[in-house]
Amino acid sequence: MPERLNGRILRDRQICNGEPVFKGTRVTLRTVLASLADGDTAEKILADFPSLTREGIQAAIAFAAASAEEDLLESTSRQTQLSRLVRAESQFRLMRTDFCHKGNLQSTSERPTKRSAAKKNAAGQCGSLSQQPNPN
Repeated sequence: MPERLNGRILRDRQICNGEPVFKGTRVTLRTVLASLADGDTAEKILADFPSLTREGIQAAIAFAAASAEEDLLESTSRQTQLSRLVRAESQFRLMRTDFCHKGNLQSTSERPTKRSAAKKNAAGQCGSLSQQPNPN
């Protein structure tokens, strides 16, 4: 089923492998936009593609502008989300640091682990054995 991208541009899997084309032609949107980007005038493009109309070229420009705007908005949205995430992480670190400094939570390096507790316990036992009087 053809998908209309605007009044003059459509996408149909049966035509040009689904690339956007101008209605009633096999002229692709990409071809016209590439010609415009290369500096071709509307008159040159119309001469190269007689089935195309001036309104078709204007539709291509409008489509490209709308696509660029969508891309910019999407990019801005991603940047906004990323900056919010970075701010939230920063606030979390500040809150955690404040909490640690108040003595409510040990930092990761200060937290006792099973291994460090076992070492401390073993050292305590060794120390207590060495402090016992020698029976001999």
